[in-house]
Amino acid sequence: MSRALSADALARLEPHPLSEMLPPMLPHAFEQLRHDIEVNGQRTAIVLLDGKVLDGRHRVRALINLGRGGNVADFPTGQDARGYVLSVNVQRRHLSTAQSAMVAARLVTTRQGAHAADSEVTQEAAAAMLSVSVRYVRDAQWLIEHDEALADEVFTGNLSLAAAIRRARPPVQRERAPRPVLIDPHPPVAPPHELPAGTDLIIAAIELMASTDPGVWANALTADQRPLISTLDSFARGAYDIADESGMI
Repeated sequence: MSRALSADALARLEPHPLSEMLPPMLPHAFEQLRHDIEVNGQRTAIVLLDGKVLDGRHRVRALINLGRGGNVADFPTGQDARGYVLSVNVQRRHLSTAQSAMVAARLVTTRQGAHAADSEVTQEAAAAMLSVSVRYVRDAQWLIEHDEALADEVFTGNLSLAAAIRRARPPVQRERAPRPVLIDPHPPVAPPHELPAGTDLIIAAIELMASTDPGVWANALTADQRPLISTLDSFARGAYDIADESGMI
């Protein structure tokens, strides 16, 4: 059974902790809600638990903004309040996967691999509640533990989970292995000449790339084409450096 409260009474209501499992509406979404209430009135009652707003905190804010009172209803005693909040909000709010993962991570009450009591929530259970993968939940938990400010950015929809984790993780310091010798040095067989042009150059490059054995390359090339070996060696070393710096290898 719902009842009416004045705008002043609505302003005195506090959010229930369970309502804050979900991120606040983005400004444009709130403006749409406020406009809908202004034009069509309040369609759904604000749900209270222990005198606090369990569901409808944005409706409360919109009604106060409009200077209007609103209808409230009490949540039934003995029912699953947390499950109710998730059920009525996750689909309605259109949370991103990253936001859903953050919500799930904050629901988890057990350590990874620990036995869960009946009242506790495992990573797997939280992931199922929010329809995300367990891996996303673990990533979100890691972010919460290592950088709460970045976690809040993901929670509010301002940053992707992957981008936040990249910012939170320090650069990996890897010991550089000795550079591989891609081509054994050979004494010059003849003084360098101008590289062949056009089709001859393309054919020579194809012949070079057909084998990784420098000896085969040297035997396959004419004296005019042998300078390509050092050219391709320089190119290969540059490509290796770029791949190494970018973490691809």
